[in-house]
Amino acid sequence: MLHKILFVDDDQKILDSFNALLRKRYLVVTAQGPEQGLDSLHKYGPFSVVVSDLKMPKIDGIQFLSKVRHIYPDAVRIILTGFADAEVAIKALNEGSIFRFLTKPCSVDTLSAAIDTGIKQYQIVTAERDILQKTLRGSVRVLIEALSLANPAAYGRTRRVRMLVHNLAKAIGQPVSLELDLASMLSHIGCMSLPRKLLRDISAGRELSQNDIRLYNTHPLIGAGFIEQIPRLKPVATIVAEQNEDFHEHQSEGAQFIKISVDYDLLISKGLPPYDAYGEMLTHKNCYSPILLDALEKCLAEEGGYALKFVTVEELEVGMVLEENIISNTGFLLVKKCTTLDETILNAIGKIFETFGIVEPIAVIMPSQDTRIDLSGAIDSLLLLFKQQMATKCIDFHFEIDKFLPKNITGKAFYIKQILFNLISNAFKFSETGQISVCVSKISNNSSNSSMKLLVVVSDSGPGIQDENIAKIFSDIYSKDDAKISRFQKKRLGLPTVKTLVNLLNGSICINSNSGIGTDVYFTVDVFSH
Repeated sequence: MLHKILFVDDDQKILDSFNALLRKRYLVVTAQGPEQGLDSLHKYGPFSVVVSDLKMPKIDGIQFLSKVRHIYPDAVRIILTGFADAEVAIKALNEGSIFRFLTKPCSVDTLSAAIDTGIKQYQIVTAERDILQKTLRGSVRVLIEALSLANPAAYGRTRRVRMLVHNLAKAIGQPVSLELDLASMLSHIGCMSLPRKLLRDISAGRELSQNDIRLYNTHPLIGAGFIEQIPRLKPVATIVAEQNEDFHEHQSEGAQFIKISVDYDLLISKGLPPYDAYGEMLTHKNCYSPILLDALEKCLAEEGGYALKFVTVEELEVGMVLEENIISNTGFLLVKKCTTLDETILNAIGKIFETFGIVEPIAVIMPSQDTRIDLSGAIDSLLLLFKQQMATKCIDFHFEIDKFLPKNITGKAFYIKQILFNLISNAFKFSETGQISVCVSKISNNSSNSSMKLLVVVSDSGPGIQDENIAKIFSDIYSKDDAKISRFQKKRLGLPTVKTLVNLLNGSICINSNSGIGTDVYFTVDVFSH
């Protein structure tokens, strides 16, 4: 495999010569000037070696490579310059940790030899780091598995906290360090010493006595004590120990991430919608990093939040994520925690539930309140799932969206995506060739509350649906053999689910089909503009 090498110079001719002479030996990326260089790092990184000219406008090569060192510390850094000055060379080595300092003119052989040596150094550094990370992650995995067995509720919170930590880091454009990732995974390891009932009460958002609160607040120091026993994890132990502290200038950055993530999750557990939870945190904004509070708002706007709920078997829905294992009344493990439920799994659960029974209630994560809707992005992500079918069946796909539709619309994005998935999936299933299309348009406005109604039409060129079946197709008991379908399964057929979700969105749905020509499914939903 060719190694990626980034060349940065303000002279395009020099960059072109690098590309022409070295592209067969390396995967060459060139950037004209330091600003383009930093942009290339974010777009195309990581790189094995970064070669930079010294004299460039705005910032010189030493300053640029110092930034490279901060973004990708493993990348080997080489200076290439026409100024052979001893003082400059010393500064380069000290400030940018430069691996080689080469002077122009530099032959191709000399430059290639330096790059090859740099690649070997990169391989050594990354190999050592990978071994260390695998060793540490292996130790952490054992602890996490122990936590999941000893206290499933604490394990569930740990997983949600880690997910939010990664989202916050992404929102501020910062990579998640190994220490922070491990700390998020181990943030609640001290809960192994706490009673299960206490953790379930916290997860369910129940009120706690003062004694229970004091007991729960001991878990960070207990966890830090466990972690300190593992070699090289003292920085992780520090983050875990400080996670309950309010924001202060000496608090570790990792603890600031854990603090805001845990507090947000606790508020969600109490049943607060995401933006209400965020509003509650704003009333205590001095407790949190201002940068991370802004990042949390950005995460909510882009992705939406989640809600933790305890439900019965019959309340399980497509798209819910299990926070704990589903166990039969006879003690058998049926479905593992972290599984995202789909119709196949729900049907299987339904059969077992009616025959053997299942332990209830079940802790699940489900989509929360209104979030930003990216219709184009949703369609693009769905098409990736059907890419192979499009190719093998020679089906064309067409997507059209009303140009007058506001860019910023919100609604129950998860439900809309689920409706689109079911309908597009059916279209691909029953179409052997031709075209599938999705058209979105605005059909009405409500100026009093900024709401609007969308019309979505999903069309295919499949065999169509016979007239006598159109009236029954959204029925919960539409089947050739009703006797073979349980009361649980009747609720889980694809199109009845679509109708249920459309009704939840104050919409309606209908079908127009011509046998041998194709089918058009029309549905409306309410959304909001901002």
